[in-house]
Amino acid sequence: MKTYKLNDKLNFGEYKGSTLLEIAKVSSEYISKCIVFLSDFYITDEVLDLLYEAVPNFELSEEAIEILSQKEIELYDEDEDIDDEIDEYIERSQNSRNSREDDFIADAFGGEASAYWNIE
Repeated sequence: MKTYKLNDKLNFGEYKGSTLLEIAKVSSEYISKCIVFLSDFYITDEVLDLLYEAVPNFELSEEAIEILSQKEIELYDEDEDIDDEIDEYIERSQNSRNSREDDFIADAFGGEASAYWNIE
């Protein structure tokens, strides 16, 4: 999902090459439609606040607001999945490193456990 910022230019549609801010000044309805009909179109609350400040007559449809909320939940879930993947990778890396260290110590002392009783 692409998160659009205030000065990001669209690379599609009627307003191709225009920034989100430029579009908001002439057609908040177009931004609402992008949110509703484009699954990968997302605007953060911070960007929305900036749009509301910069463009007094800017208004999103109720449907667009609801869909933005759903997209935010999806993004949060994606972030959680990524965090889980990172944690799993770190754990695998640490386990692999520990195993290599144990193998090295065993090789260094010829596998004699009593020779390395105090090595950690």
